[in-house]
Amino acid sequence: MMSSVFKHALLVMGIFSLALVSCKKEPVKPVERFLEVSTPTVELDGKAHVETVGISTNYENINASGGESWCTYSLAADSKSITLKIDKNDGDAARQASISITGVADEGETTRNILVKQSEMSIEYVLDCTGIDFTESNVVDAVCNGKRLAQICKEYIYTSDKSVDRQTAVLYPVSEEDALDLEHGLELSTGATVSWDLSDPAADACTCTGGDGEQVKKLYFFNGSVSTESAGEAADVQRALTPTPSLLEDIRGMEANMYRYVKIGTQYWMAENLKCEKYTNGKMLTESWDSAGSFKYYYDDPEFKPYFGTVYNGYAVLSGNGLAPKGWEIPSMAEWNILYDYLRSKTGTKVKVDEWISPTESAEYANITGMSIDCAYCWMPYGSDTGWNDEMQKTYFWTTEKVEKSGSTELIYVYLAKSSSKINFSTNIDQSHSLDYGNYVRCFKSLR
Repeated sequence: MMSSVFKHALLVMGIFSLALVSCKKEPVKPVERFLEVSTPTVELDGKAHVETVGISTNYENINASGGESWCTYSLAADSKSITLKIDKNDGDAARQASISITGVADEGETTRNILVKQSEMSIEYVLDCTGIDFTESNVVDAVCNGKRLAQICKEYIYTSDKSVDRQTAVLYPVSEEDALDLEHGLELSTGATVSWDLSDPAADACTCTGGDGEQVKKLYFFNGSVSTESAGEAADVQRALTPTPSLLEDIRGMEANMYRYVKIGTQYWMAENLKCEKYTNGKMLTESWDSAGSFKYYYDDPEFKPYFGTVYNGYAVLSGNGLAPKGWEIPSMAEWNILYDYLRSKTGTKVKVDEWISPTESAEYANITGMSIDCAYCWMPYGSDTGWNDEMQKTYFWTTEKVEKSGSTELIYVYLAKSSSKINFSTNIDQSHSLDYGNYVRCFKSLR
């Protein structure tokens, strides 16, 4: 038989085993954390807003970060929501801000982002058409905060049916690509629509229709359209457009020249003679009158430069180094032809300054284009007439049109004379100069 001592030992061992079993605990399962926001993307118009975004989470510790100066936030005490305060968008462009919501625990962290997208304000721009001044330039831009919405040109309009023959101010809307809308011009003195036919690149023609004959006093620009009526409550804010004189800025390193220019048909033309002393690629023109390309002041006196510009030899025109300002060109005969054909009659009178009009010319057409060609001269390089030729009687301009004469390359020129009401040119060799001559340069820029 089992002794009582042994039985007692077995009993104690059993109790101890049961105690060990009862002391074992089930492993603790990690908490499954979650964090979500009710609106991951908040899209708003340009007005001021206060928006609340809900937060669903079982994190005890919630943090927020990010935002912008115009998009601030405050996290609710219970971390169940976040309030966004968005300022009015005073800029001309849409904007975005990102706010991060982060839950932090021993197990790690989770982040959710809220993207705030705010569009620009619905802006109506207003132009006071009665305060446009063409003293500094015949071309005026209507701008606000650096954004150009229209260009107003004091230009000569000669319609195809000859019903309009006058200098007038025409406003052209400007596209998002910064191009003039030549088919929807508006004559400010009458309210008529000025539309240019762009189907023929070799000719300029326009029509002038409608209008009530009344001066346009104010124009409203809203959502890409131009109207004499305000958009009213459809616009969030109204801003004034500033008429700003437009000049051709020609920067060539340390050399800077500013030029007036005019719109004639579908072309811009410089209203001053070129006066640069350096090519656009940085190379210098010489004063030694050589094949590297040269310029010359009237009587070699730089004091005449502001009045007459400078003459250039033909080598400078053909150098390929960039004689014309960037974005502009020295005209070929084709461009002079477009100008000549558009003006149709009294072509010289319409581009010459008043002081250079002869008694036989029609004074009412004097410089009606604003091109302001003045009497001057050309430089004769050799022979008994070496020096300044046709002083104050004729003005000569280079074209890029080349002809061969006696085995040498020459360039066709265009000239105006005090005794003539025409722009004089020909495409034959009788009106060409050798590259040693010195003529003026007027540059153009196509608007097509």
